[in-house]
Amino acid sequence: MVLAGGRNGQESDWIRTAVAILVATLLLTWPALYNGYPLLYDDSASYIDTIDPRLAMWARPIFYTLFLRPFHMHVTLWPTVFVQALILAHFVHLAARAVGGRVSIPAYLALMGVLSLTMLPWLTSMIMPHAFTVVVVLGLCLLGLFAERLQRWERLYLIVLVAATTTFHNSHLPLAVCTVAAILVVRLLRAAPPLGLARGAAVAIPLALAIVAQTAANSFGQGTLSFAPASSTFMLGRLVGDGTAVAYLRDVCPTEKYALCPYLDELPPTTDEFLWSKTAPFRRLGGPQALQAETRAIVAGTLRAYPLRQLTITARHVAQQLFDWRIDSIIPEPDTIEREDSPLRTYMEGMFPREYAAFLASHVGSNTLPLRAINGLHAAVTVVSFAVGLLVVVAAVRRREMQLVGLAAILAVVWFCNAIVTAGISGVFGHYQGRLAWMFTFYAVVGTMTLYRGTVPLHGSDLAGVGPPPHALGG
Repeated sequence: MVLAGGRNGQESDWIRTAVAILVATLLLTWPALYNGYPLLYDDSASYIDTIDPRLAMWARPIFYTLFLRPFHMHVTLWPTVFVQALILAHFVHLAARAVGGRVSIPAYLALMGVLSLTMLPWLTSMIMPHAFTVVVVLGLCLLGLFAERLQRWERLYLIVLVAATTTFHNSHLPLAVCTVAAILVVRLLRAAPPLGLARGAAVAIPLALAIVAQTAANSFGQGTLSFAPASSTFMLGRLVGDGTAVAYLRDVCPTEKYALCPYLDELPPTTDEFLWSKTAPFRRLGGPQALQAETRAIVAGTLRAYPLRQLTITARHVAQQLFDWRIDSIIPEPDTIEREDSPLRTYMEGMFPREYAAFLASHVGSNTLPLRAINGLHAAVTVVSFAVGLLVVVAAVRRREMQLVGLAAILAVVWFCNAIVTAGISGVFGHYQGRLAWMFTFYAVVGTMTLYRGTVPLHGSDLAGVGPPPHALGG
């Protein structure tokens, strides 16, 4: 009877937890429900395109497209929003339990309520891979700092999840490398209990899997061994926008025969125009596929010729990116939707014709989102999260909760790495930094709950048996 009662209790906990995660899933879809349609950005079009690496757009990895395809099948985009929200809702529950040692269902729902005020639900409601950026970072932190609080199947699940989501966006792999490096430093400083060789290797496995997958897909698509073919093109666009590449070309074009040399006076003044305008010289000359070797040579020559000038400009961009968390940079401008050659219009009309009218009638499609209020709320929550997070760090140092301190240090390092990677190669856009901001809200709330309650460490021996332990699910 005791055993039966125990099993019934565990089954009841599973049901309550499942219901809580489903409620959290709905909380993470409220922007799409309010908008009247899943949120779409200019770049969303390329992510719902072909899954063939040979035909895919040069600037986008195919893996997020592969993830999306089974859930929309060019019929409706609504299932993708709910799947993304479900994955994030479950991930937050897992992360909260691992970091805090335990999480009750009311505490979990309170956490999700606060996170619903951040950019997270806007990201899960959008057909873009940015909802998974924090999954890469925080997932690696769970494997590197809190593995002893996870069951074996949870560690395996995280390895697969982090490996997959690392391939979703070009910026995810450098952020993963930065996170792993920070974890190694924190562990050298003994801010976490020893993992042993097997569990320590688990931190590197997702990174290795992502590198192999990305190299295989790019090599297949390019027809030759290739790891990151788009990186030099993005970098050239950044250098042209900064003016250093144009200055370098003016220096060397009298002797070098670059294809861009005859078009120096036509080079656009901005990165976006240089890369994406169909009338710009770069596109007219064949784009990255035709100019890949030349692109790498110009980037290398520019950095050799103007290292300090470029470093100064990049530092300015990074400083701007660190404090730009606006959500409106991920909302398409009305004219980009209305243009005849708009990728969003082309793809929606061609692939989702029955939903095109709903997209145009949505707040995004009709340009009626209250962006000022949304940005104000997100900025306020982020600033408060930073402040509370600092108080949590101070309290954790005093109580010698070094895993909490180590996690804060890693998140801070990744915050800077993200600004360097995105602003230094692509450009300053609020959603690049904003996609990470909710991890500080998570830290502030879970850290406060943990210190207020007192951490209950979980070890592998505590996780034996059927199903998760009751204290991991509520009560």
